[in-house]
Amino acid sequence: MLYLAMFFLLLAAVPAFLLSIKVRAVIELVIDKNESKLEFYFFVLGGILKYRRSVPLGSDRDTDGKFDIKEAETRAGEYRQWYGRNKFIIYRLKKYLSKRVRIEELSVEAGFGTGDAFYTGILSGLLWGLGGVLTAYISNSFIVLKKRFNIMSYFDRSGFDVDSRCILTGRIVHIIVVRLIILIDKRKRKRK
Repeated sequence: MLYLAMFFLLLAAVPAFLLSIKVRAVIELVIDKNESKLEFYFFVLGGILKYRRSVPLGSDRDTDGKFDIKEAETRAGEYRQWYGRNKFIIYRLKKYLSKRVRIEELSVEAGFGTGDAFYTGILSGLLWGLGGVLTAYISNSFIVLKKRFNIMSYFDRSGFDVDSRCILTGRIVHIIVVRLIILIDKRKRKRK
């Protein structure tokens, strides 16, 4: 009888232990003249278990390697429509994760130039303002331990480079709950 009680105690303790394991996720976005990619790294048990996923992103550059503003406007419109369709679920996920997930590092380094020093200066001020607003919004929504934001202006040439990194820590149970929230939302949308 004692063995049966120990078996059920162990059966209840193992899932509780597994769900409370901390997960570290690293998200990196790299955009330069050669490539555009989004990389995900997941580390469990202090790096004993690792998973890496790299997603190549399409290019906003024309055949000369210069930034194509029409393609960027098209993509921005698509992202705006996607956000409009998913605004409610994004709000629910942010509300759930706000105090449960910690951002250990948020780093954005961007460099750009338009080829004209005047327009580069104007856009530099706009990007610094936008970056400040986004950094403040993220800091107010989540626990952020370290943040770095830097914009470099290329006054003598045209180009656009971004190197960003976000390190998140949370527990496995939060990943499962987020996935359940998304699945429930998808089912509700299918019923409509």
